[in-house]
Amino acid sequence: MNGGDGMAKETMKAKIERLEQEKQADFKRIDALNKEITEMQEKADQEFSNSPWKKQLEDQIDFQNSKITTLEGRLKQQISKNDALIDGIEERDQEIRLLKEKISQLEGQGVQKVHNERKAGRKPKIDENTAILIQMYRAQGKTIKEIAEITGLSAGSVHKHCKSI
Repeated sequence: MNGGDGMAKETMKAKIERLEQEKQADFKRIDALNKEITEMQEKADQEFSNSPWKKQLEDQIDFQNSKITTLEGRLKQQISKNDALIDGIEERDQEIRLLKEKISQLEGQGVQKVHNERKAGRKPKIDENTAILIQMYRAQGKTIKEIAEITGLSAGSVHKHCKSI
């Protein structure tokens, strides 16, 4: 024996048997621990399913689902309103197209649009009678200054009218 320590040397066969026994004992401990873990998980699941926290989460989920339902209803209403507006716009577009066609037909028949139908803007200084007088005096050979004195208009107004003739 080595060193006289008094311990017998373990044979290989004995060592293998010892290690096999330790291995079996370790497997039993692992199985027991796994079983304990499974029991703890089941207990936690059961405790959670009965917990107020789970109830609170379920209530929040129900509340969010009701909000979703409400919003979906509002969205459907808005979509139907938008569809109605789109239909109205399409009808107006069709009316506009028809009116444009009628205008084109009337213009083709010789109907002219009256300039300044609403009589908007500045009123002319020279009415038709005064315009005829200015043309007559000018044909007689009178000067712009003389016509202005006779009609009571400015020389610029008379000149402008004479240019437009």
